[in-house]
Amino acid sequence: MSDRSTDYYHLLTRCLSQERLDAYARRLPTQPADELEILAHYLWNISLSQALYPALQAFEIALRNNIHAVMTAAYNTPTWFKGKPAGPTLEPHHRRLIVDAEAKLRKRRKGNPKSPTPGEIIAELNLGFWVGLFNKEYDPSVHSIWRGNRITSVFPFIPPDESFTKHNRRIYRTRHAISQILGRIHRLRNRVSHHEPIWYWKAPPEIHSLDDQHRELLEVIGWMNPALFATLLLLDEFPTIFEAGPGAFREKLRDLVDHIELPLP
Repeated sequence: MSDRSTDYYHLLTRCLSQERLDAYARRLPTQPADELEILAHYLWNISLSQALYPALQAFEIALRNNIHAVMTAAYNTPTWFKGKPAGPTLEPHHRRLIVDAEAKLRKRRKGNPKSPTPGEIIAELNLGFWVGLFNKEYDPSVHSIWRGNRITSVFPFIPPDESFTKHNRRIYRTRHAISQILGRIHRLRNRVSHHEPIWYWKAPPEIHSLDDQHRELLEVIGWMNPALFATLLLLDEFPTIFEAGPGAFREKLRDLVDHIELPLP
């Protein structure tokens, strides 16, 4: 590694932090990790996160709106999330999130006495709220919220469960199966939101790479709305970026290091 590359790397480290870059360095096969290779993976990771944004955004919006529509119809009120007498009794942590969402909305109104609308509250609740509705405490065996056909109403295009005779059969239509799938997407979304490494993503046994996770993300969107799935494909640059890998970024970095005017130490 040239002195210029080292100087460049150390200059970036001042704002990116050594700890953050070490999270990339320790996952590279060659140790000690090459500085340009670390930065190439860092830039590749940013590009992958950027490419995932449209699908992650669409997933979150579609999930909350589909759940809200199904529950509004099931309980005959758009404020079903308020609980009894009209709606289901949600777990305490979910009720706290609703109270917090309403408080934030009222604070933004700066004294306006008008109450937040159900649509405003729904939009304010975070993804963890919606994914959490599929946790085990809401299993149909102990809670009413997902009884009947409500899960398949939220995901009207979800495939049928595979045959018992198929090896490693996939189950789709249970609360547990949905919880596992949504949980993976939620964890990925949080890592993207917090600018953390995702390029090495795995969630065994189903997900062996970030590419697999991207396909599952799009698949779930298709379960909710095929038109939304098709529209997202117009924006989806993830496959190209993932397949290209960090190599193109390494070449760009090498050229940058050769020409950039670095400040004196």
